[in-house]
Amino acid sequence: MEVLYDKAKTKKKIKTRLIICAALAAILTALLLLKRSEAVCEFFATTVSRGWIWFTGHIFGVIPLSLYELLLIFGIVAAVFLLVRIIALLFRKKALKALCVFLGVAVFGLSLGTLYAATASFAYNREPLALPFYDKKTDGELTKDDAVKIADHLVSEMNALSEKLERDENGVVKCPYSFDELAEKMKEEYKRLNGNGYFSSYTPTAKKILNKRIMSEMKITGVFFAPFGEANVG
Repeated sequence: MEVLYDKAKTKKKIKTRLIICAALAAILTALLLLKRSEAVCEFFATTVSRGWIWFTGHIFGVIPLSLYELLLIFGIVAAVFLLVRIIALLFRKKALKALCVFLGVAVFGLSLGTLYAATASFAYNREPLALPFYDKKTDGELTKDDAVKIADHLVSEMNALSEKLERDENGVVKCPYSFDELAEKMKEEYKRLNGNGYFSSYTPTAKKILNKRIMSEMKITGVFFAPFGEANVG
């Protein structure tokens, strides 16, 4: 009777998780379809996304550790553990429990994907920011040659500035500011952006990634994770 009860309970969990997965998949699909409209993207980016990032940024901003990094580590460890568990259940001929565990992972993944789609993905398809300088100089279109000239100019300016910076014996730049001081300076610089409401007035304080070696090897300087309202720097 105990085995039958367990099977019945497992089947009930499977049914519930299937319904949740279907609902989340439908919501995620709807969000992805809505992304095709610039007007919808503009609305989501300036209301839902901006409000969510302001809210979560103020809550999670008081925590010095990067929750994105903790989530990433947890995800890797959990994925390995759950994969081993599913394989073990299949070897023990407990396919229902294995399916239940798999659907639990699917619910978590779809939940995170849906949250990310609602809070971050709409910003990638917004209406372009009007740049009066480009409009005046190029009749509304920036040519390839103009873009190359601008890039060359910026590279030259950065190289000139690089030569003035103090370095250690290994050639690494000695930063005159601590990480927290530099993060505050960056926030002040972002306040200077003037896009007539195109940019958010709120900039979360950057957090330091502890395991930055992986990011360095992947040539990634930082990651902004909208679900937590976190700006992470390696």
